Amino acid sequence: MASLTLLTIIILPLAYLVSLVIYRIYFTRISHIPGPKLASVTYLYHAWYDLWPHQGRFTFHLEELHKRYGPIIRIGPDEVHIKDVNYVNEIYPSDHRRKRNKSALFFWMVGTDEFGDHSAGATLDHETHRAKRNSMAPYFSARMVRDLEPRILGKVTLLRDKFLAFSNSNQLVELRNAMSGLTLDVISEYSFGSSFGALNSNDFGRPLNNMLLQGVKVHPFARIFRPLAIFIFRLPRWLMPASEILDNSIKYDTLISSMTQSAFTDAMASCENEKASEAAHRTIVHSMLAAESLGPEDKTFARLKADAMVLIGAGTETTARTLATALYHILATPRVYDKVLAEVRTIMPSADSPIPPVTKICQLKYLTAVLEESLRIAHGVAGRLSRIAPDEDLFYDGLKLPKGVTFSQSMYYIHSDPSVYPFPDEFHPERFLEGEEAVSKKWDVALAKEHLQPFGKGTRNCLGINLAWSELYLTVGALIGSVKMELVDTGKEDVMIVKEYFVGYLPEASKGIRVKVLGKS
Repeated sequence: MASLTLLTIIILPLAYLVSLVIYRIYFTRISHIPGPKLASVTYLYHAWYDLWPHQGRFTFHLEELHKRYGPIIRIGPDEVHIKDVNYVNEIYPSDHRRKRNKSALFFWMVGTDEFGDHSAGATLDHETHRAKRNSMAPYFSARMVRDLEPRILGKVTLLRDKFLAFSNSNQLVELRNAMSGLTLDVISEYSFGSSFGALNSNDFGRPLNNMLLQGVKVHPFARIFRPLAIFIFRLPRWLMPASEILDNSIKYDTLISSMTQSAFTDAMASCENEKASEAAHRTIVHSMLAAESLGPEDKTFARLKADAMVLIGAGTETTARTLATALYHILATPRVYDKVLAEVRTIMPSADSPIPPVTKICQLKYLTAVLEESLRIAHGVAGRLSRIAPDEDLFYDGLKLPKGVTFSQSMYYIHSDPSVYPFPDEFHPERFLEGEEAVSKKWDVALAKEHLQPFGKGTRNCLGINLAWSELYLTVGALIGSVKMELVDTGKEDVMIVKEYFVGYLPEASKGIRVKVLGKS
């Protein structure tokens, strides 16, 4: 009897596992989609490329899979990835009537009440997300960004003055870190009414920037081992395993809690003592508390803190690295530098001239093309953007994607497609400019502009697009127009992403994008 019981204990689980493997490979609703068999069975396939022995490499492995299996591949038990620039509009439609939910397979924090859960960014349902997004949209509108431009300009001016203070010194400035200090202060002041003060420190807030970069690395582990990740995060601090990534995630959560609490207390008092329309103009927190589209359950401290976590994270690294990438390519390419400086001089005659407003800088066509090319080649959001069509089946090349299936494309591959962007690893602003060079090289400018989607596409694209463009124009215009710099021991390899944790990551062994400040330009 004992041996029979032991045999049952062994055989039944084994039979279940074998049945599950067979079912997932041959009998699920997407078994007809080609792809590696192991990926069809388990997300442990992803762990090999994202956790160990490789880290942050699954997005790049997709290139090999697409070469082997074609433009549509199965990358999970119920997940599909597509690599086709002509299918982007189908996956990310702009029509609100075509619903697109986000996938719990990717947004592991949903249901945990922590780490951004309940934020607009982590809201799965299409309609619920729309209501939450609408509560913040007025604060990110083009008009509001213009009205609040003095706040951004104040931070850009402080950054420029700090650069000039390094003139003729032996101290080098690392651009990615410096730009992160700027964007962190801009988005925190925009969100809370007060900044983190990164630009007030000698190192541009490097500990804060490193905390953000390290904290994001928790996501691949949490997606693949969700129950274990949630269990660990809910342990008492003294029981948690030693981990720099885990420690930085918790520090970030604590920091955002503190900043949100101050803004929340002030906003509550303001909404009681002022008209809602007046209170809404102060910070994003004020705007959300004054929003009529949100119910009381979406105006709690925990809910606003969740959105603050996402806003700070999204508004810092991607824009910062695009700025650093733009400055690198401008400084590394004399012809580009000369053109940008000459164009800036038409509205900023000398290094001592006032920094022009965005309304003037945005009219500089060559600078705009430089920024567009920088957004393309920086690959700010490099990871796949997962969606679910809850109400419709999709079809790709005769293959059915049943409603409810998780599918995605990656903007990394859209922006690296040689059919749209010839020589995609090279920096060519002219690919976005109508002119002789585009004609001689047979570049399709309209096609390049059409497929440039650094802020995502569809009804869930990045809310901060106007703010990001304002930062890009003001910062590059101010630094090139005021500061003479030269690169020091920095090459193309220092600005090319080699890992992906949703956002792209530069080589950890690199010393960074380093410049020496020579004085005024």
